[in-house]
Amino acid sequence: MRLTTSAALALRMISLLLRPHPGTRPSTVAEVVEWFGAMQAQDLSSGLWSLGARLPARTLLDVQAALERREALRTWPMRGTVHLVPARDARWMLELTGIRALPGAASRRATLGLDPTDADRAVEVLGGALAGGGRLTRAQCLAELNAAGIGTDGQRGYHLLWYASVRGVTCLAPNVGTEQTFALLDEWAPDPLRPERDEALAILTRRYVRSHGPVTAREFAGCSTRSVEGISVL
Repeated sequence: MRLTTSAALALRMISLLLRPHPGTRPSTVAEVVEWFGAMQAQDLSSGLWSLGARLPARTLLDVQAALERREALRTWPMRGTVHLVPARDARWMLELTGIRALPGAASRRATLGLDPTDADRAVEVLGGALAGGGRLTRAQCLAELNAAGIGTDGQRGYHLLWYASVRGVTCLAPNVGTEQTFALLDEWAPDPLRPERDEALAILTRRYVRSHGPVTAREFAGCSTRSVEGISVL
């Protein structure tokens, strides 16, 4: 049966949790983020708004408290963009999809004038500074790197913070006031799930289809091939 445009839009709004859902509707931050698998949140305020739009009974303070409870965290799991992801899924998502951004990192560092060893040394510096439950603001992280002799001027600092997170060492913790903070991923999400590759691909597929459906083969292929190799659409 071919759907009309209006019918497809109505069904997609239900899948996006923006209209009443006929089944059991996600009612917590953890459930909403798990429903989508990954929610774009490059801008934290927009990410909080996206959660609030799907949790009308929750206040901003409720959502912020849920993030402090680590119901979800932010990192760069795909397409070089910050997303909210389930805390226990962060590591396998980085290993499956986040690493696709790493091959282009060397050329980016060359453009920024970073020595090839700077990025790996920055990961070590940040890992040491955050060990033991530490949580540093973005400014404090950059200060640690500068103190170690790693320049962070221009876009260098952002690149190094991104690199440490894509490598699975750090993650974005909730803001302190208006300041972005970082923590060690192993300490912020100490009990990660470890699905095999095929299972991980199936999880991504299922979550994308259920949260965006109805989707066309072209839409799914466009999303999946930008994020991960190994998904094919017949």
